[in-house]
Amino acid sequence: MDRGDDTIMNKKVRYICITIAVIVISLAYSSKTIENLTLTTVSLTAPYSGIIESQAAITEAAVRIRTPVKMIIEDVYIKSGDTVKSGDKVVSLYPAEIDRQLEAAEDEIVKNYLKNIIDADYILTAAETGQVTEVKANTDGTVMPDDIIYKYIPYDSKTISQTYDTIVPLSAITMTGNDTGIIYFAIPLTGRGEAGQYIVSTAEVKLLAADGRNAAIDMVLRDDRQVIISSDKPITQGEKVKVR
Repeated sequence: MDRGDDTIMNKKVRYICITIAVIVISLAYSSKTIENLTLTTVSLTAPYSGIIESQAAITEAAVRIRTPVKMIIEDVYIKSGDTVKSGDKVVSLYPAEIDRQLEAAEDEIVKNYLKNIIDADYILTAAETGQVTEVKANTDGTVMPDDIIYKYIPYDSKTISQTYDTIVPLSAITMTGNDTGIIYFAIPLTGRGEAGQYIVSTAEVKLLAADGRNAAIDMVLRDDRQVIISSDKPITQGEKVKVR
């Protein structure tokens, strides 16, 4: 083989090597592009320190039925997690023995009287403002004298203003109890081709105060950690996501 053939061969080898390199780079780029398109999209917000104005919670209390006879629950107007105000409807009910008495009654006047009692609105209302923690009464169920209808945490009339280190939107917290929950936050990735991508991490938190929109939590997040407030699909710990 003469020098000219050797030069041609070297050019072919270089061309093949360059072509292979371009293909590898293109495949890697395409793989990253495809991966990025399939990632769950999330919205982030940065936690901040500031003031939360909230009402002071008092020890859990219970509302009991105050009647000398067994009662039938007709309607239940509250559920766990609701905030009830003084005077709000809780349950409607009527005396259980009325049905038996109506069935046994022969006189039309007595029957009409008993029917009027059944049709009358016996409404139990909330005595004070608070958050419902558990509802004991069930529709079509019966309650005996002194049975608990519902449990709740009453609120003091005073508003407390306090500064907290970490405040996040309530939408960023998945509640697991009356004052506990889980937050999802995003850890930025720094690898090649991972710009704008994050790894999902979770943490259990305790709510220190809330005002209906935001909540103070007992966790301080690093400056590069942002909390996830929404996602287009369910997310899990360790999942890679991208930002909307």
